[in-house]
Amino acid sequence: MKRDDLLAKLIEELRAKYGKGSIVQASEVPPVPRLSTGALPLDAILNGGWPKGRIVEVWGPNNAGKSTLLLASAAAAQREHPERKADCVVWCNQENTFDPAWAVTMGVDMDRMTYVAPMAGEDLGDLVIQYVRRQVPLVVIDSIIEMVPEKVLLKGTGEHSYSPVAALLSQWLPKIVVLQGRSPTVILVANQVRDRIGFFLGGSRPPGGRALEHLKSVQVEVKRRGWLKEKDAKVGYTMALRILKSKVGGETKECRVDCIFDKGLALGDHLEVEEEGEEE
Repeated sequence: MKRDDLLAKLIEELRAKYGKGSIVQASEVPPVPRLSTGALPLDAILNGGWPKGRIVEVWGPNNAGKSTLLLASAAAAQREHPERKADCVVWCNQENTFDPAWAVTMGVDMDRMTYVAPMAGEDLGDLVIQYVRRQVPLVVIDSIIEMVPEKVLLKGTGEHSYSPVAALLSQWLPKIVVLQGRSPTVILVANQVRDRIGFFLGGSRPPGGRALEHLKSVQVEVKRRGWLKEKDAKVGYTMALRILKSKVGGETKECRVDCIFDKGLALGDHLEVEEEGEEE
């Protein structure tokens, strides 16, 4: 039997054992599909939006606009998938800061979004796995650093537990990555700024440990850069969005997006912008 015939036979056997899409020619691998972020300037620098079937991190300081951007993405996912009902978007509210009125202002259809607020991080992990298997278009976690393990919740205040969230994520995230290989679900997580404490460290970084750092495909930094004014009254603010990491094309780029308090995201070029200083 010729070598090519032997190879073809081997591939057929492996496909029969591991699944039809487990082994293909590299030329048959399709380009990464995209899900709109809800912000056109950000879509442009991301080559079309969030990559489907990947983990995406939105990182930045307090009050920068992270949750606002997540809500804009939720509304965009609902517009892209009108056929999906209550399971179009899943919002995991770990910070207990979800504002239904602001979500509606951002264009979210509350009847087509599932809201979950589990106590323990393990419970949230199990729920997200189920939604990925159901191929829900978008799962939002606000924020991932609040995925506190059950053993930490049961401990008394002051009892030490070394990097409990990082340890949980190192067990959970690899499972998600494997499942996303067969699912278009975008896992969109918000993360906070934490100071690095230590004599030789300093500065700030997103918490969550090495697992999140390596397994996310895209990281976008969000910072507030100024107030939008109309007749000396503050009517919104400008967000600076910068790509810090992208495994699916696109280089380090930055764009700006305006947010109007009573309308949501807008271009807002006609409004006066009062710039703020750079944040470290």
